[in-house]
Amino acid sequence: VEFARYWSHIWTDSLVGRAESTVSADASREGLEQYLRRALQQAKPWDQVAMELLTATGSGAIGSKQYNGAANFLLAHHDAKSTRATAQIARAFLGKRIQCAQCHDHPNDSTLAQDRFWEMNTFLRQVSVTRGSGPDAPAVLASQDFYGDGRGDGAEAEVFYETTNGEIKVAYPELPGVTGVPRSGIVADFDRRAGLARYVAGSRDFRRVMVNRVWSQIFGFGFTSPVDDLGPHNPPSHPELLDALADQFAAHDHDLRALIRWMVLSEPFQLGAGPADDLADAPEHGRGRWFSRSYPAIVAPSAPRDSLLAMAKTMANDRNDLGVGTTANVKPGITAPGRAAAPGMATLPPGSRSSKTGPLTIAAPTVGQAGNFIPETIARILDGTMSAEQKLEHLFLVALQRPPTKRERALAQEIAGDFGRADREAWLRIWWALDGSRD
Repeated sequence: VEFARYWSHIWTDSLVGRAESTVSADASREGLEQYLRRALQQAKPWDQVAMELLTATGSGAIGSKQYNGAANFLLAHHDAKSTRATAQIARAFLGKRIQCAQCHDHPNDSTLAQDRFWEMNTFLRQVSVTRGSGPDAPAVLASQDFYGDGRGDGAEAEVFYETTNGEIKVAYPELPGVTGVPRSGIVADFDRRAGLARYVAGSRDFRRVMVNRVWSQIFGFGFTSPVDDLGPHNPPSHPELLDALADQFAAHDHDLRALIRWMVLSEPFQLGAGPADDLADAPEHGRGRWFSRSYPAIVAPSAPRDSLLAMAKTMANDRNDLGVGTTANVKPGITAPGRAAAPGMATLPPGSRSSKTGPLTIAAPTVGQAGNFIPETIARILDGTMSAEQKLEHLFLVALQRPPTKRERALAQEIAGDFGRADREAWLRIWWALDGSRD
């Protein structure tokens, strides 16, 4: 369960981005995460997951009669001409950043010409998104016939695009290395999305970018930086290893668990951490990556949210156990400086963190010790006259070097109870949740 929960966070971030603002109102981030979590629990082959994401129909809203969590990927990136989805599919599944090729040839990769972008785009022109009349009616993803930008009979459904010199050109469905791709835009004749999905899931680029992304999660850095930009302009640090892992990943039915197992049993994973004595192997300083040592861990994007959620659940359980309805009556396990811990005081369950193999969880301090380890900077924030919103933002900036997201604000408020009148102990709970997420 923890494996599925952790990796569903990772893959959701890679598919729709980390920021809540990157997901359109038509899509549900929670719905996509639920789909991925179930796929991981069922040990679905990862090429099958890719095909389901690219061919999905239905509503992304959990609880909808037409619910299909996989539909949230394309719903999140849908626009009138499917240009956003084209760029995201190439980036997430093929390791190709082709968004600039929408307007001109890629400046650094000669294999990514403008016509490549629009040829891939033709495969997504059968996508339809409809919305009900009610304000809460969910968007529904479907396939519909595409008759071409010239509005013909659909037998050769073309897409028009403009080059940098103003020339209007035409694109038809084409894929590198594939011949005889039908040009019909009629779904019954040729389901273009299904054709694209088969190509993507079976391509070597797909398994290479998947391996690169997983390696970056296990070791802190991928074979390339960024991990979703593979090409002659950005060669991998260990091309033979990347290709070997990619081929074995495919040979073992795209088994994500097997891929992770190989990595954590490898010699590089067993190496200890140490200072960057060899500056040639110091990716944390913008230099090379040779994996001759264990690099400093990077906080997973989901860690602060998970820590806050765990703290909020702990507080809710404490309230239920004690028969009270507010946090004011709960004896917290994290105490203010100078206060002794009473027997039976509610505490967070012990947690640990492995930056290598598992999710980040709260590592709670022993009862009564919390006050002894508060940095002076945090004490000034907690005891200062700033507003509750300012305190929360400062705690996030100190711990994670970024402000809180909307969901993290809501979880913090749940921990604190009455946010505007939260006492020092409530702020300590929030601080320890944030600090524990990066240990």
